[in-house]
Amino acid sequence: MSIVVGLGIARILSGFSLLLESRNEVEIEWVSILWAVNVLGYHLLFWWIVVNNWRFLTEWSFAQFGSLFLYGVLIFFCASLILPNSIPNGMNLKARFESIRRPFFVLWLLVMCTELLDSFMKGKDYVLNDLGAPYLALWSITVVLSLGGIVVANRRYHLAAAVVFFLIYATWLLKSFSTI
Repeated sequence: MSIVVGLGIARILSGFSLLLESRNEVEIEWVSILWAVNVLGYHLLFWWIVVNNWRFLTEWSFAQFGSLFLYGVLIFFCASLILPNSIPNGMNLKARFESIRRPFFVLWLLVMCTELLDSFMKGKDYVLNDLGAPYLALWSITVVLSLGGIVVANRRYHLAAAVVFFLIYATWLLKSFSTI
């Protein structure tokens, strides 16, 4: 899983590097930048919480491994999609975001569903007692933001959704998982 996480992080960092390198040729598109930051942070969250929580298992089922692998792969796909691999002359990053918006948020919704599956595979008590209501509220808000991302084309919505996602996950992570 660390390899998949590393590939996703490398993809996001390569995308940032490409944007920096091409800054005079393309107008920066803040919605894509903010979602790329969120996906980068989610890769770190995935490794910090998910992978480390599974390390305590002494026996693994193929279903547990498969769900964890799927979870990492879906986050990687989000990383691969959110920033361009190349920037041809005249590329419009706003138009590009609109062209990848639906597939990105469908993938993000699948990430959230896999997140919930992963949590429940650790046990109902883990979800209800260890993670509790704040986790379920956070998950629900993220699902609503993702569904909105699929159907809403308004740039202000996407900017606000990216900021809200960042703030709620950063707050939850710092409060709940500052150490493992």
